Amino acid sequence: MEMFFQLLVNGISFGAIYAMVAVGLTIVFGILEVVNFAQGEFYMLGAYLTYLVILAQLPYPIAIIAATAAMILIGLAVERLAIRPLIGKAWQLPILSTLGISIIIQNGAIVLWTPNPRTIILETASKNINVFGVVITYQRLLIILLALAIFISLYYFVQKTKTGKAMRAVSQNKEACQVIGIDVDRISIISFALGAGLSGLGGAVVAPAMAIHPVMGILVVIKCFAAVIMGGFGNIQGTIYASFILAIVESFAVAYVSLQYKDVFAFVVMIIILLFKPHGIFGGKVGI
Repeated sequence: MEMFFQLLVNGISFGAIYAMVAVGLTIVFGILEVVNFAQGEFYMLGAYLTYLVILAQLPYPIAIIAATAAMILIGLAVERLAIRPLIGKAWQLPILSTLGISIIIQNGAIVLWTPNPRTIILETASKNINVFGVVITYQRLLIILLALAIFISLYYFVQKTKTGKAMRAVSQNKEACQVIGIDVDRISIISFALGAGLSGLGGAVVAPAMAIHPVMGILVVIKCFAAVIMGGFGNIQGTIYASFILAIVESFAVAYVSLQYKDVFAFVVMIIILLFKPHGIFGGKVGI
Protein backbone atom coordinates (compact mmCIF):
# COMPACT_ATOMS: atom_id res chain seq x y z
CA MET A 1 0.00 0.00 0.00
CA GLU A 2 2.87 2.37 0.78
CA MET A 3 4.32 1.72 -2.67
CA PHE A 4 0.95 2.50 -4.27
CA PHE A 5 0.75 5.89 -2.59
CA GLN A 6 4.42 6.57 -3.30
CA LEU A 7 3.87 5.99 -7.02
CA LEU A 8 0.71 8.08 -6.90
CA VAL A 9 2.54 11.02 -5.32
CA ASN A 10 5.36 10.71 -7.87
CA GLY A 11 2.82 10.75 -10.69
CA ILE A 12 1.02 13.77 -9.27
CA SER A 13 4.27 15.75 -9.05
CA PHE A 14 5.12 15.05 -12.69
CA GLY A 15 1.51 15.64 -13.68
CA ALA A 16 1.73 19.13 -12.21
CA ILE A 17 4.65 19.89 -14.56
CA TYR A 18 2.89 18.44 -17.60
CA ALA A 19 -0.25 20.37 -16.73
CA MET A 20 1.50 23.76 -16.54
CA VAL A 21 3.05 23.31 -19.98
CA ALA A 22 -0.06 21.70 -21.49
CA VAL A 23 -2.41 24.42 -20.20
CA GLY A 24 -0.21 26.99 -21.94
CA LEU A 25 -0.58 24.98 -25.15
CA THR A 26 -4.34 24.70 -24.85
CA ILE A 27 -4.82 28.42 -24.11
CA VAL A 28 -2.85 29.37 -27.22
CA PHE A 29 -4.73 26.87 -29.35
CA GLY A 30 -8.12 27.74 -27.88
CA ILE A 31 -7.76 31.44 -28.65
CA LEU A 32 -5.32 31.77 -31.55
CA GLU A 33 -6.02 28.31 -33.04
CA VAL A 34 -2.26 27.88 -33.40
CA VAL A 35 -0.34 24.76 -32.36
CA ASN A 36 2.72 26.17 -30.61
CA PHE A 37 5.66 23.82 -31.24
CA ALA A 38 7.94 26.19 -29.31
CA GLN A 39 6.18 25.51 -25.99
CA GLY A 40 8.79 22.91 -25.02
CA GLU A 41 11.58 25.39 -25.70
CA PHE A 42 9.89 27.97 -23.47
CA TYR A 43 9.93 25.30 -20.74
CA MET A 44 13.63 24.65 -21.39
CA LEU A 45 14.48 28.36 -21.33
CA GLY A 46 12.64 28.75 -18.03
CA ALA A 47 14.89 26.07 -16.53
CA TYR A 48 18.08 27.65 -17.92
CA LEU A 49 17.10 31.14 -16.75
CA THR A 50 16.49 29.74 -13.28
CA TYR A 51 19.94 28.15 -13.37
CA LEU A 52 21.56 31.44 -14.39
CA VAL A 53 19.80 33.46 -11.69
CA ILE A 54 20.83 30.98 -8.99
CA LEU A 55 24.35 30.98 -10.43
CA ALA A 56 24.33 34.73 -9.75
CA GLN A 57 23.77 33.91 -6.05
CA LEU A 58 20.17 35.14 -5.97
CA PRO A 59 17.47 33.32 -3.96
CA TYR A 60 15.44 30.58 -5.63
CA PRO A 61 12.08 32.41 -5.31
CA ILE A 62 13.62 35.34 -7.19
CA ALA A 63 14.82 32.90 -9.85
CA ILE A 64 11.28 31.53 -10.30
CA ILE A 65 9.81 35.02 -10.65
CA ALA A 66 12.58 36.18 -13.00
CA ALA A 67 12.30 33.11 -15.26
CA THR A 68 8.52 33.37 -15.47
CA ALA A 69 8.60 37.12 -16.17
CA ALA A 70 11.31 36.68 -18.81
CA MET A 71 9.27 34.01 -20.59
CA ILE A 72 6.18 36.24 -20.55
CA LEU A 73 8.23 38.96 -22.27
CA ILE A 74 9.61 36.46 -24.77
CA GLY A 75 6.05 35.26 -25.41
CA LEU A 76 4.95 38.85 -26.08
CA ALA A 77 7.80 39.30 -28.57
CA VAL A 78 7.19 35.99 -30.35
CA GLU A 79 3.47 36.65 -30.73
CA ARG A 80 4.06 40.16 -32.06
CA LEU A 81 6.88 39.30 -34.46
CA ALA A 82 6.30 35.72 -35.57
CA ILE A 83 2.61 34.90 -35.04
CA ARG A 84 0.56 38.09 -35.47
CA PRO A 85 1.66 38.80 -39.09
CA LEU A 86 0.58 35.29 -40.13
CA ILE A 87 -2.86 35.15 -38.51
CA GLY A 88 -5.60 35.03 -41.13
CA LYS A 89 -3.31 33.60 -43.79
CA ALA A 90 -2.78 29.93 -44.62
CA TRP A 91 -3.25 27.91 -41.42
CA GLN A 92 0.08 26.15 -41.92
CA LEU A 93 2.12 29.35 -41.67
CA PRO A 94 1.78 30.07 -37.91
CA ILE A 95 2.51 26.40 -37.17
CA LEU A 96 5.64 26.46 -39.33
CA SER A 97 6.64 29.72 -37.66
CA THR A 98 6.45 28.18 -34.16
CA LEU A 99 8.38 25.14 -35.42
CA GLY A 100 11.08 27.45 -36.76
CA ILE A 101 11.22 29.33 -33.44
CA SER A 102 11.58 26.00 -31.65
CA ILE A 103 14.56 25.02 -33.81
CA ILE A 104 16.20 28.44 -33.40
CA ILE A 105 15.82 28.46 -29.60
CA GLN A 106 16.99 24.88 -29.22
CA ASN A 107 20.09 25.34 -31.37
CA GLY A 108 20.77 28.71 -29.77
CA ALA A 109 20.75 27.02 -26.36
CA ILE A 110 23.22 24.41 -27.61
CA VAL A 111 25.56 27.14 -28.82
CA LEU A 112 25.24 29.23 -25.64
CA TRP A 113 25.30 26.52 -22.99
CA THR A 114 26.60 23.42 -24.87
CA PRO A 115 24.70 20.12 -24.86
CA ASN A 116 26.17 19.16 -21.47
CA PRO A 117 23.53 18.84 -18.73
CA ARG A 118 23.54 21.39 -15.90
CA THR A 119 22.23 20.87 -12.40
CA ILE A 120 21.00 23.13 -9.64
CA ILE A 121 21.88 22.11 -6.10
CA LEU A 122 19.22 23.19 -3.63
CA GLU A 123 18.22 21.88 -0.23
CA THR A 124 14.60 21.63 -1.37
CA ALA A 125 15.64 19.00 -3.92
CA SER A 126 17.58 16.87 -1.45
CA LYS A 127 15.56 17.15 1.76
CA ASN A 128 12.35 15.19 2.04
CA ILE A 129 9.45 14.48 4.34
CA ASN A 130 8.03 11.09 5.24
CA VAL A 131 4.28 10.80 5.72
CA PHE A 132 3.16 7.27 6.69
CA GLY A 133 5.97 5.78 4.65
CA VAL A 134 5.42 7.99 1.58
CA VAL A 135 8.54 10.04 0.85
CA ILE A 136 8.43 13.29 -1.07
CA THR A 137 11.11 15.94 -1.49
CA TYR A 138 10.38 19.53 -0.58
CA GLN A 139 10.91 20.42 -4.23
CA ARG A 140 8.22 18.05 -5.46
CA LEU A 141 5.88 19.25 -2.74
CA LEU A 142 6.56 22.81 -3.90
CA ILE A 143 5.76 21.79 -7.48
CA ILE A 144 2.40 20.31 -6.48
CA LEU A 145 1.37 23.21 -4.22
CA LEU A 146 2.49 25.86 -6.70
CA ALA A 147 0.64 24.13 -9.55
CA LEU A 148 -2.50 23.98 -7.41
CA ALA A 149 -2.24 27.69 -6.65
CA ILE A 150 -1.65 28.50 -10.33
CA PHE A 151 -4.65 26.48 -11.52
CA ILE A 152 -6.98 28.00 -8.93
CA SER A 153 -5.76 31.49 -9.85
CA LEU A 154 -6.13 30.72 -13.55
CA TYR A 155 -9.70 29.52 -12.99
CA TYR A 156 -10.68 32.75 -11.27
CA PHE A 157 -8.84 34.81 -13.86
CA VAL A 158 -10.61 33.15 -16.80
CA GLN A 159 -14.03 32.94 -15.14
CA LYS A 160 -14.27 36.13 -13.10
CA THR A 161 -12.11 38.89 -14.60
CA LYS A 162 -13.04 41.12 -17.52
CA THR A 163 -9.97 40.00 -19.51
CA GLY A 164 -10.67 36.34 -18.74
CA LYS A 165 -14.27 36.65 -19.95
CA ALA A 166 -13.00 38.36 -23.10
CA MET A 167 -10.59 35.45 -23.64
CA ARG A 168 -13.46 32.98 -23.40
CA ALA A 169 -15.53 35.02 -25.80
CA VAL A 170 -12.71 35.32 -28.35
CA SER A 171 -12.08 31.57 -28.16
CA GLN A 172 -15.71 30.98 -29.16
CA ASN A 173 -16.28 33.60 -31.85
CA LYS A 174 -13.63 36.12 -32.91
CA GLU A 175 -15.79 37.86 -35.49
CA ALA A 176 -18.62 38.55 -33.04
CA CYS A 177 -16.10 39.87 -30.50
CA GLN A 178 -14.69 42.31 -33.06
CA VAL A 179 -18.20 43.54 -33.84
CA ILE A 180 -18.94 44.35 -30.19
CA GLY A 181 -15.59 46.07 -29.67
CA ILE A 182 -13.40 43.49 -27.92
CA ASP A 183 -9.75 44.02 -28.80
CA VAL A 184 -8.98 40.59 -30.27
CA ASP A 185 -5.31 41.43 -30.91
CA ARG A 186 -4.83 42.36 -27.25
CA ILE A 187 -6.46 39.13 -26.10
CA SER A 188 -4.28 37.12 -28.47
CA ILE A 189 -1.04 38.62 -27.20
CA ILE A 190 -2.11 38.17 -23.55
CA SER A 191 -2.96 34.54 -24.25
CA PHE A 192 0.35 33.76 -25.94
CA ALA A 193 2.31 35.51 -23.19
CA LEU A 194 0.34 33.59 -20.55
CA GLY A 195 1.09 30.31 -22.31
CA ALA A 196 4.81 31.13 -22.49
CA GLY A 197 4.84 32.20 -18.84
CA LEU A 198 3.24 28.94 -17.69
CA SER A 199 5.87 26.93 -19.57
CA GLY A 200 8.65 29.07 -18.13
CA LEU A 201 7.22 28.54 -14.65
CA GLY A 202 7.14 24.79 -15.26
CA GLY A 203 10.81 24.86 -16.25
CA ALA A 204 11.70 27.00 -13.24
CA VAL A 205 10.14 24.68 -10.66
CA VAL A 206 11.46 21.48 -12.25
CA ALA A 207 15.02 22.80 -12.70
CA PRO A 208 16.34 21.78 -9.25
CA ALA A 209 14.79 18.31 -9.57
CA MET A 210 16.09 17.34 -13.04
CA ALA A 211 19.10 17.79 -15.30
CA ILE A 212 18.87 20.90 -17.50
CA HIS A 213 19.84 20.53 -21.16
CA PRO A 214 18.84 22.07 -24.52
CA VAL A 215 16.55 19.23 -25.63
CA MET A 216 14.74 18.71 -22.32
CA GLY A 217 11.56 20.23 -23.68
CA ILE A 218 11.07 17.85 -26.62
CA LEU A 219 9.66 14.81 -24.83
CA VAL A 220 7.72 16.95 -22.36
CA VAL A 221 5.94 18.90 -25.07
CA ILE A 222 5.09 15.72 -26.99
CA LYS A 223 3.38 14.36 -23.87
CA CYS A 224 1.68 17.69 -23.34
CA PHE A 225 0.30 17.53 -26.88
CA ALA A 226 -1.10 14.11 -25.94
CA ALA A 227 -2.68 15.66 -22.82
CA VAL A 228 -4.22 18.48 -24.87
CA ILE A 229 -5.68 15.96 -27.33
CA MET A 230 -7.01 13.77 -24.51
CA GLY A 231 -8.53 16.72 -22.67
CA GLY A 232 -10.16 18.21 -25.75
CA PHE A 233 -8.48 20.94 -27.77
CA GLY A 234 -8.86 24.26 -26.02
CA ASN A 235 -10.37 22.76 -22.84
CA ILE A 236 -8.31 23.86 -19.83
CA GLN A 237 -10.01 21.62 -17.29
CA GLY A 238 -9.76 18.56 -19.51
CA THR A 239 -6.09 19.27 -20.24
CA ILE A 240 -5.26 19.43 -16.51
CA TYR A 241 -7.02 16.14 -15.79
CA ALA A 242 -5.40 14.46 -18.79
CA SER A 243 -1.93 15.65 -17.73
CA PHE A 244 -2.29 14.04 -14.32
CA ILE A 245 -3.71 10.84 -15.82
CA LEU A 246 -0.72 10.52 -18.17
CA ALA A 247 1.83 11.17 -15.43
CA ILE A 248 0.23 8.74 -12.96
CA VAL A 249 0.06 6.01 -15.60
CA GLU A 250 3.75 6.61 -16.36
CA SER A 251 4.64 6.37 -12.68
CA PHE A 252 2.92 3.00 -12.26
CA ALA A 253 4.27 1.73 -15.59
CA VAL A 254 7.85 2.35 -14.45
CA ALA A 255 7.27 0.29 -11.30
CA TYR A 256 5.18 -2.56 -12.66
CA VAL A 257 6.21 -2.87 -16.32
CA SER A 258 9.53 -1.35 -17.37
CA LEU A 259 11.36 1.95 -17.38
CA GLN A 260 12.13 1.38 -21.07
CA TYR A 261 8.43 1.61 -21.99
CA LYS A 262 7.60 4.52 -19.69
CA ASP A 263 7.08 7.03 -22.50
CA VAL A 264 5.02 4.64 -24.59
CA PHE A 265 2.25 4.31 -22.03
CA ALA A 266 1.26 7.97 -22.29
CA PHE A 267 0.29 7.44 -25.90
CA VAL A 268 -1.36 4.08 -25.22
CA VAL A 269 -3.62 5.83 -22.72
CA MET A 270 -4.30 8.62 -25.22
CA ILE A 271 -5.34 6.11 -27.91
CA ILE A 272 -7.59 4.19 -25.50
CA ILE A 273 -9.35 7.39 -24.35
CA LEU A 274 -9.81 8.63 -27.92
CA LEU A 275 -11.34 5.28 -28.93
CA PHE A 276 -14.16 5.89 -26.44
CA LYS A 277 -14.11 9.71 -26.39
CA PRO A 278 -12.99 10.86 -29.89
CA HIS A 279 -13.17 14.54 -28.90
CA GLY A 280 -11.27 14.07 -25.66
CA ILE A 281 -12.40 13.71 -22.05
CA PHE A 282 -14.24 17.04 -22.12
CA GLY A 283 -14.17 17.47 -25.89
CA GLY A 284 -16.44 19.58 -27.97
CA LYS A 285 -16.20 22.92 -29.65
CA VAL A 286 -12.79 24.57 -29.45
CA GLY A 287 -12.85 27.27 -26.81
CA ILE A 288 -11.46 27.75 -23.33
